[in-house]
Amino acid sequence: MKDTAAEVIATTIKSAPPVTVGGMVLFGISLSDWTLLMTCTYTAFLLLVLIRDKIYRPWRAGQKSK
Repeated sequence: MKDTAAEVIATTIKSAPPVTVGGMVLFGISLSDWTLLMTCTYTAFLLLVLIRDKIYRPWRAGQKSK
């Protein structure tokens, strides 16, 4: 029984990316648009992390020490 469940899980994980891309194409989002969207989202996330680590945390630490 465990072998069957493991096979089902492995097959599901392997088929998830193509199913996702196929579904997005059906909703009108092409693969190139999806790649651009995710790249912009990732870049914005990295900028927020950079601001948090290099600007906000040192400023906050200075406020707490006063």
